[in-house]
Amino acid sequence: MSIPKTDQTFLAYLQERKIPIDATCNGKGTCGKCKVRFIDPIPLPSTDEIKLLEPDELSDGIRLACRHTIDADTTIERLEEAEFMILGSGVRHFHTDHPDETIRIAIDIGTTTVVLLAVDGSGNVLDEIRFLNPQRAFGADVLSRIQASQELGIKPITDALRQTLETALVSLFTKHPSSQYKIGVTGNPTMTHFFMQAPVEPIIRVPYSVSVKETKVFLLSDIFPALDYPAEIIVYPPISAYVGADILCGLVELDFFHRKGTYLFLDLGTNGELVLLKDGIAYATSTAAGPAFEGGNLSCGCGSIDGAIHNIFRNDDGSIGFETISDEPPVGICGSGYIDLFSVLLGHEMDEGGHLGELVELTPEIGLTQQDVRMFQLAKAAIRTGIEILLKKTDTQAKEIERFDLAGGFGSGLRIDAAINIGLFPKEFDGKVHTVGNTALRGTMKLLLDGSQDPVDLSRIHTVELADEPSLMDEFVDALYFN
Repeated sequence: MSIPKTDQTFLAYLQERKIPIDATCNGKGTCGKCKVRFIDPIPLPSTDEIKLLEPDELSDGIRLACRHTIDADTTIERLEEAEFMILGSGVRHFHTDHPDETIRIAIDIGTTTVVLLAVDGSGNVLDEIRFLNPQRAFGADVLSRIQASQELGIKPITDALRQTLETALVSLFTKHPSSQYKIGVTGNPTMTHFFMQAPVEPIIRVPYSVSVKETKVFLLSDIFPALDYPAEIIVYPPISAYVGADILCGLVELDFFHRKGTYLFLDLGTNGELVLLKDGIAYATSTAAGPAFEGGNLSCGCGSIDGAIHNIFRNDDGSIGFETISDEPPVGICGSGYIDLFSVLLGHEMDEGGHLGELVELTPEIGLTQQDVRMFQLAKAAIRTGIEILLKKTDTQAKEIERFDLAGGFGSGLRIDAAINIGLFPKEFDGKVHTVGNTALRGTMKLLLDGSQDPVDLSRIHTVELADEPSLMDEFVDALYFN
């Protein structure tokens, strides 16, 4: 790729042109993810690059796109990106009481991944498309992307998503022709607002609100002007500024509001949204877990790809063993693998405070740093703090929770005993945890088939703002410990 002199960073150049590149930290030079190979000329490495990149990478011309300015005509090469294996719908057929000829497409816009599911009018699954959210070029989390939109405007971030979605939709329309399509969109508030190109600044400003509070219906051409297909798009509403339509659709899928008793729901990903149901009333909150559970911001972290270390154990001789996804050569450690690793290390190479007494290496290239431990502690503490505050807010003991539903792709590979051992979940949840997959996607399809645009009376859901809770810091500090 030849790039003319522009006096901007290579990362900014690629972002402006919507060329996919991983930029977890949005150009701060801390994540080490925006790697490109310089062909001519090859710049000297920066101090950050010397810290973050391997010696063989540096000698091969690999640098970070955010650390260098295009001060001369330059030729670079983007590195190949690994494809994620994302947990999909988990079903091949959906029930419908009113079969018709309409093809329905559910879209779950995750911060990290996007999934499209197509179903015919009888409820049969036709197709599924999954891809990494191209907005990750503007940051790994919602805050980074909102900050990027303040600097660049919202349009390039919206366009990055819409262009890839347009390609995916055309593929579905071409493979599955129909006289009518109905498309449902879900996601966290920031993702759905970016999709609609609605203002996102209120989400991060006191009193933390959303610009769009109700279900919105669009013609396909309103969002994708170049497409001429008979389709409407329904974007489902958020519960609050940080609890989105993905959680709402998940509650619909689980038939949450028809349950009797005390239940807890957690959708665990880049954000961790929690809903506790007690006496027919739901209490919802969101925690800023960050990308650690998906391998982000960790020195050897990766997604759930072939070769990811996902099962770690202690051998009889005391050494540490592991398995990889698809039994491929190890390329990194995925989120559930880190949970296993910390559980195995606890009480041996690592104490409850997270201090490593010795170097931990799984292979000569893959290991654990003290900084990795600290980053994961923050993510773990965020989730556990949310759980504890919801329990206190509702005057509920952990043992009173009758069922704990864990949604999201991360939960599918999680060893619950390891999660409890390191204190991610209370020990009282042992035997009560159920992994339920992508409830957001399935719930969206359920709504499309039912024809409902207003699935839940939002007045039945009480939002709990963690930042307003006096016990927040005490709970968070306690939750940092691995116990």
